[in-house]
Amino acid sequence: MKSETAEMNGNRINHRRYNHQTNASQEQYPMPHDLEIHIDEHPHGPIVHLKGDPGVGAGHSLEIEMTRLCARRAPLVILDLSELTMISSLVMGQFIALQRSLSRTGGQVRLASLTPIVLECFQRARLDNVFKIFSDVPTALAI
Repeated sequence: MKSETAEMNGNRINHRRYNHQTNASQEQYPMPHDLEIHIDEHPHGPIVHLKGDPGVGAGHSLEIEMTRLCARRAPLVILDLSELTMISSLVMGQFIALQRSLSRTGGQVRLASLTPIVLECFQRARLDNVFKIFSDVPTALAI
């Protein structure tokens, strides 16, 4: 995990990146599951940018970040899914767990910038009725 801190317009913004890559034992049976998690701190709450292919192997690193977000009890978490190439039911389940945890303290999860493939997965699972889905991150922050 790599952390960086920057100053922008008088606000301190923290960036945290986590790259999940295959290890030697996983290379015997190659499965694409490279996921990059990038978190920007915003005054309204964290914006989580997910990039890549969150296959089953990336579930643990994502679960760690979701657990950290739950512990913070942020009033709002934006999940930017614009750079996801696919989404698994495991990952959708982690999003549901985050939503349930935050809703207990009055918080909410908003999904932004879903690709057509990812949006179709949410619709097929009927999760488009569970989450508030926005066309982009600025719109998700504004409402």
